[in-house]
Amino acid sequence: MFQNKPLKLNQQRSKKRWAILSGLVSILILVGLYETPIKESVIIGFSNTHNLFLEPDPNIHHSLYSLKNVDRLANLLYRILYSGVCMLIIHTYFLKPQLSKLAFLFYFFLYASTLTLYFVAEQLQMSSLHIVAFRLDSLLISPMPIVILIPARYIMYLSKSNAT
Repeated sequence: MFQNKPLKLNQQRSKKRWAILSGLVSILILVGLYETPIKESVIIGFSNTHNLFLEPDPNIHHSLYSLKNVDRLANLLYRILYSGVCMLIIHTYFLKPQLSKLAFLFYFFLYASTLTLYFVAEQLQMSSLHIVAFRLDSLLISPMPIVILIPARYIMYLSKSNAT
């Protein structure tokens, strides 16, 4: 009745790609779900590394190793991890280097803008700039770039096929 036919090469590649994509989406969900344990692991790892190479500083509030700086480092590394998984999803879905470069530049622009706005808001004591920076930061740790880029690319594909 049903025969097991061997898959064609294109079908095999497609199956592998969708398996990789589903794995990456699962990783993205897990990274989002376990945000706090990931950040705590970074803080513990940095603390252990700091204690391993340097003597404990009695004047810890004025050193580079303050809780505020370590917390910022943990947040930054978490955002890089989350954005990296998002960029891997975009690259695996499209398999186009131009779009991967565009996604990288988009994330880089968001990071640079967010850090600049946070710095300026802190220096000028402007709470409105801090709110804008927070909203950009929220975009960094959300799957919105993926949710926007995939349908936008599909709509561009449909408009090109209808034009010809």
